[in-house]
Amino acid sequence: MLPQADGSWQVSANASPGGNEDTQDIYNEELSQVRFSEFSAADAGYLVEHRIFCDWVELHNNSSQPVDLSGYILSDNPGNDKYIFPENTVIAAGGYLTVYCTDQVSDPKVAPFGLSRLREETLVLKNRQGQIVELLRTY
Repeated sequence: MLPQADGSWQVSANASPGGNEDTQDIYNEELSQVRFSEFSAADAGYLVEHRIFCDWVELHNNSSQPVDLSGYILSDNPGNDKYIFPENTVIAAGGYLTVYCTDQVSDPKVAPFGLSRLREETLVLKNRQGQIVELLRTY
């Protein structure tokens, strides 16, 4: 999924589950300048060190300053905080960060959940205080 200038999302043939999904995207820029820029629920990312294909989420820092994500939370369930970013996880000003997602490996740099391309999916990013920065749902 790729974000559009009007805040909507467009399906990308190369990186997303495909189909004509409807999406709901709630973003609170007052809490953080980091937001979802793209994701794949089709095992399209190759995690070299573990030699597996897995899902991934790409985050973008929209600000002109680096953002420290240490303690931020990424999950596929708003009520279940599944992945806490490790200390010193920083996205450079205007930069991007890819987070691989799979429950097949145990690694502090890998979010321990997968994304579904066959059913409704939710992505949530919370700040250190547990406030929702962005909530994305595909239907």
